[in-house]
Amino acid sequence: MSCSTFSGDPNDALETTSAGGAGVSFDPATNQFVYNWRTPSTKGCYELFVTLNDGTVHRADFNLNK
Repeated sequence: MSCSTFSGDPNDALETTSAGGAGVSFDPATNQFVYNWRTPSTKGCYELFVTLNDGTVHRADFNLNK
């Protein structure tokens, strides 16, 4: 995916809205955390930053232009 507007800066982020009741859950069958993110309705490039309790930041880039 190509998107030149990704800033890489979690301080310039929008707040996210989770879909459903819980924002983050753990799936023991797959040993993964799941975040049901309600994607923005506006087309564009978005970065999702998740900061864990230990201070590490994980980033995912999304190009919602279709």
